[in-house]
Amino acid sequence: FITHGGYASKIEGMCAGVPMLVAPQFAPDQYKHAIEFVERGIGLAIEKLGESNEDEVFEKIMEVSGPEYKRKIAAISRQILATRLTEEQVLGYIDIVMSGHRLLPGYQPWYQYLYLDIILTPIITIYLIRLAVKWVRG
Repeated sequence: FITHGGYASKIEGMCAGVPMLVAPQFAPDQYKHAIEFVERGIGLAIEKLGESNEDEVFEKIMEVSGPEYKRKIAAISRQILATRLTEEQVLGYIDIVMSGHRLLPGYQPWYQYLYLDIILTPIITIYLIRLAVKWVRG
C-alpha cells in the first residue's frame, strides 16, 4: 500500500493487514506515521519522493512486500479485527497503539484539537498591536 501516511491511510492499511510504503508530503502526522511504520517493522518510508529515483522506489516496494513485513502487519490486523469493537473503539485503539497519545485522537495536542491555536492567534495578535499602538501614542 503506497500512501502519504495520513491518519485514514494508517487505519486502512492496519485493518487490511497490508504493509505500507509511506511517502509523506506536508502534514506532521504523515511524517510521524512514516517513522512509526519503520520502527515497528510494518512499512518503509520514502522521505523525499520527488528526489527519489525509480530504482529506489522499486527496491522499497520489493522490500516491504517481503514476508517479515507481512507477518508483522498481519498480526496487528488480526488483533484489531479480533476485538469485535465498534468502529469508534477500533479507531481509538489504533490511535493509542500507533501514536502514543493517551488523551485525544490523532497527533494534535489538546489546543490544536479544539482549534484554539487558530482562533486565538489572530485575536492575540490584534490585541497586542492595539496595545502597542496605545503605548506608542502615550
